[in-house]
Amino acid sequence: MVILHPIVIVKTANNAIIVRFVFDTILAFCYIKTCGYHKVNVSKQQSFFLGYSMKFSSNQFNRIVEAMKFMLLVGLVVLGYWATASSEYVKVVDGDSLEIGARRIRLQGIDAPEFEQYCFDAQKKRYQCGIDSRNHLRQLLKKSNYKVKCHMLSKDRYKRELSECFVGDKNINLEMINAGYAVAYRAEKQDYFEAEKTAKQGKKGIWQGKFMRPEYYRRLNRR
Repeated sequence: MVILHPIVIVKTANNAIIVRFVFDTILAFCYIKTCGYHKVNVSKQQSFFLGYSMKFSSNQFNRIVEAMKFMLLVGLVVLGYWATASSEYVKVVDGDSLEIGARRIRLQGIDAPEFEQYCFDAQKKRYQCGIDSRNHLRQLLKKSNYKVKCHMLSKDRYKRELSECFVGDKNINLEMINAGYAVAYRAEKQDYFEAEKTAKQGKKGIWQGKFMRPEYYRRLNRR
């Protein structure tokens, strides 16, 4: 017969608690193995163990050890999933701005219509090109399940990260210009200006009609 303190699992959405639970499970498992399946003494401040003991047969104990291994595996998988999910959380602010968690990102080298900006289509009808631009960027990210990687090049005066962002091997900064939903803006790569020229010739996106370049729109609409 052996004596073991049973584990109490606390349901919580706090990553720190899960980390602690995983740590304590490993700690208890190591103590049990090294002590030859004797009583494990762990303080209440250090773990989620109850303050009383229970007796188990050797077979029962072996099943408990296997259950502990399983709980450890599940804990690590859940923790890994949450860490991945949080790192991939993306909010599309407008056609050239993203938020990834607490990071505020401005797509470097492009300028998209402001969210509230209007343009004119081929039939000279007024439409919300700012919203169209935002939606196109959203669709680019949605195709990859919002798995985007952004490489910061510098920061602007608003403390935003000026970045090149990718879904897979596709440069979404360049893709926004290719589709005609943004123009080249203070770009360091000639590809951006070539892409703008091609989009203009093909009358893609905002090039289908008339529009004001976003930088001029901002100047005229400063509050």
